[in-house]
Amino acid sequence: FVGTTRGPYFCLVARSGEVLWQKDFEDKISGGSSFYESDGKSYVLVPCHDGYLYSLLAKDGSVKWKVDAQEPINATPAWSNDRVIFGCCDGKLRFVTTMGKKEKPVDLGSYLPSSPAVDGNVVYVASHGGQIFAIEISSAKKLWSFTDKEVEDFFGPPAISQKLLAAVDKRGNLFLV
Repeated sequence: FVGTTRGPYFCLVARSGEVLWQKDFEDKISGGSSFYESDGKSYVLVPCHDGYLYSLLAKDGSVKWKVDAQEPINATPAWSNDRVIFGCCDGKLRFVTTMGKKEKPVDLGSYLPSSPAVDGNVVYVASHGGQIFAIEISSAKKLWSFTDKEVEDFFGPPAISQKLLAAVDKRGNLFLV
């Protein structure tokens, strides 16, 4: 599954490159895809710069639902606890059910260009404003935030392993939280 900066999105056979299906979008796809299962079917989540998050049936690209985020989506959405989680240019972390129903977003105050990282019921997201946030998924409640005077904008996604969170800022400084 591959998106492009010109709008087309492709489902390809990995070994041969054969195109199984193609879906055209009105704007670029700059984030990666995520996948989830529902009702015995596989779906692909496609974040689009047109401000919509699309859920497509993986086998043929037909649209199950699309959600209007009203802002460009640049990062790969996460999926946990039957919720799709993604940030936008307006600084809001959004939650959508796998049925396409929007839930109340969490305003984090700064552009969220990177993909969220999920660990259990907690999602971690880094902001262009130089902060890292921990948000409880089930309640959409901020648990904590991290900032450091040395940080110059986080642009890449945080990584979590064995309760250690790592993030690299725009200048290449590594922060462990």
